[in-house]
Amino acid sequence: VGLANFAELLTADTVFWKAVANTALFTIVAIVAAVLGGLLLALCLFSGAPMAKLMRVVWFTPVLMSYVVVGIIWVWIYDYDWGLANAILRWLGLGAFEQSWLGDPRVALWSVMLTHVWKWLGFNMIIFLAALYALPAEVLGAAELDNCGWLAKLVYIIIPMLRPTIVN
Repeated sequence: VGLANFAELLTADTVFWKAVANTALFTIVAIVAAVLGGLLLALCLFSGAPMAKLMRVVWFTPVLMSYVVVGIIWVWIYDYDWGLANAILRWLGLGAFEQSWLGDPRVALWSVMLTHVWKWLGFNMIIFLAALYALPAEVLGAAELDNCGWLAKLVYIIIPMLRPTIVN
């Protein structure tokens, strides 16, 4: 009886630490991906991408959806038999990569992370767009007068001035 309880306790302990590791991985990867993705989207829209106003609406819409709606949409995408993800893989001739996106422990966490990032990417994009439009035009204009390229302006001027927003 004592040995059975010990084995049960050991299994429960292992499951607990696996849950802690999954939570830590989800937290770190999802936050970094959502923040970097939002920043990249905001930079694209700030630089004057075509149809920027439409893209703002398209990327911000998931933020306005309830978790129930998002869950239903992504269950339809991830369904093994008729889901969009596997249908696209079949259409591209990559049927060997079909899988149960939410049923396979190797990819389930990553699938849920993708859904989470998709839902919150637009929120981060709007925050970064507001921060970008709040940057002093004089500084950005002076950089252009000095023939500062877009990448140099991004690395040496824009990102340092956005640091408080990024950290927040």
